[in-house]
Amino acid sequence: MSANALIDVLERAKAWPEEDQEELIVLAYAIDRRHASVPEITDAEWKIIDARDQANDLATDAEVQAHFAKYKTA
Repeated sequence: MSANALIDVLERAKAWPEEDQEELIVLAYAIDRRHASVPEITDAEWKIIDARDQANDLATDAEVQAHFAKYKTA
């Protein structure tokens, strides 16, 4: 499949009902997440994390969930 085919389907999707456009967006983001690279944590970063852990200075589960909820799609 070529980039032109992708552009073609996206152009046609502009005329689809909104619910179908939303479905396409959700699927595209899911595929994009599969291709996203996960950066490695460096030794220096682990030292910072360990130091904050020892100082009991890390975000709570609730704080982390609240933060990521801001960016959740679908």
